[in-house]
Amino acid sequence: ILIKPDTEEIKRQLKDLKDKGIESLAISLMHSYIFDEHEKIIRDIAINLGFNNVFTSHESCNKIGYVSRTSTT
Repeated sequence: ILIKPDTEEIKRQLKDLKDKGIESLAISLMHSYIFDEHEKIIRDIAINLGFNNVFTSHESCNKIGYVSRTSTT
């Protein structure tokens, strides 16, 4: 079952990070090598909140292997 992300909760958590001075994010979700939509949603929210550098694992290394994708990202 695919669950839609809670965008309001994501905004809240990302805003908290931004308020703490975090400017860059690496986003890596477990199965984004075959389904990248959730990473894109999080990326777009982060960009709209003003993060300077936002990287997603499906763009940096679109292969099976969560740990290696996350490391690359």
